[in-house]
Amino acid sequence: MKKLKNIAVIVFFLSTFSYAGDMEKEEEVRLNGEQTLLVDLSNLNQGTVILFEDQYGVTLYKDDLVRGGKYNKRLDLEMVPQGIYFLKVDKRLATKTWKIQKSSEGVKILGSSSTIGKPHFRTHEEVLNVYISNPDKQPLNMTVEDGSGVILATVKASGKDFQKSLDFSRVPSGEYFVKLYRGEEEFTKKVVIN
Repeated sequence: MKKLKNIAVIVFFLSTFSYAGDMEKEEEVRLNGEQTLLVDLSNLNQGTVILFEDQYGVTLYKDDLVRGGKYNKRLDLEMVPQGIYFLKVDKRLATKTWKIQKSSEGVKILGSSSTIGKPHFRTHEEVLNVYISNPDKQPLNMTVEDGSGVILATVKASGKDFQKSLDFSRVPSGEYFVKLYRGEEEFTKKVVIN
């Protein structure tokens, strides 16, 4: 019996380490030859969007995941002009980006991927809770605007985490826009009060 327990413990640890290794390989973008980009992603949620954009933000390829799970795609970049491109995996709370360069020598992935956290907006009755992780402590500005674009409130912060509750229970019916700015990034949430 003791021997069986020891074997079970060893199997558990081996499977845990194997699972941890798989987690590190969750998202892999690599080259296959000179002109093909291999995108191999796993543990994706429903609603994840895969984007391939040029340096001006023009979307050249978009794939909306109806189901979560794994995603495997080969992107042939032979017909794409030389320049800088971005492969983005846009999830609910973060966007992971790879910078890609196409030159006369072929295609290169520049550096490693970067992840940008996105705000989480949660509405409960007429209260909107806003949360965003800000590990670089960048300046954050949040505005609340009415449907005409008039700014009703402004909040500034620069902490590691930003959390704010906005109570819309005493405002007139209509549309409101909560805009959160972090550096060059802008996130907008529309709130409709009946």
